[in-house]
Amino acid sequence: MRSELDFSTDSGGFAPGFRSFPYDSQKVFRLALNAMAHPATVFEGDFAALFAAPPPLFPEGAALLLTLCDYETGIHLSRSLKRAEPWLSFHAGSGMTDPREAAFAAFEDISELPPLREFRWGDERSPELSAILIAGKVLDEDAPKNRPDGKRLFASGPGIEFPKAMPGTLPEAFVGEREDMRKRFPLGVDFFFTGKNKIMGLPRTTRLWYG
Repeated sequence: MRSELDFSTDSGGFAPGFRSFPYDSQKVFRLALNAMAHPATVFEGDFAALFAAPPPLFPEGAALLLTLCDYETGIHLSRSLKRAEPWLSFHAGSGMTDPREAAFAAFEDISELPPLREFRWGDERSPELSAILIAGKVLDEDAPKNRPDGKRLFASGPGIEFPKAMPGTLPEAFVGEREDMRKRFPLGVDFFFTGKNKIMGLPRTTRLWYG
């Protein structure tokens, strides 16, 4: 007996993607829109039930990439995720490229993230021609919630009514680098952070600080 989220395996030898691309991608797209509209808020979905993404590509990142990318979209995967390149190319039709040319980039862990200046920031006429970066494990249940000194990470900005504590912590060097990036607004990059069946948006308009 098939459940609603069972998928066909007729994928040319690759692990299957979405069973119903319009239906499943719309669900993921709504979650992605809500996550960017409400930064630093965790949104949950049963990403693990959508398909069996080739490990170590995490299902939340795979769902976002299959939903948001197409044959015109360059993708960069971190070294640990390289095994998933053929699967993504097959299902999304996307070419793989280096960080400077990528519209989307995915990292198994935020520790793999190179300096933000290596990615597309857009330009003054077209700031939207910038990269969206996806990092896994940030929202995992066992991810640290505070710095070793006990300080919490806070966020404020459009879409956040009052300054709020982030659900996870991020490297202090990354927070500082991202704040330097915000001085170049509207240029910059945007983020999705993920954990098991969770995503959170962090657009370039959001300010981060430890307190």
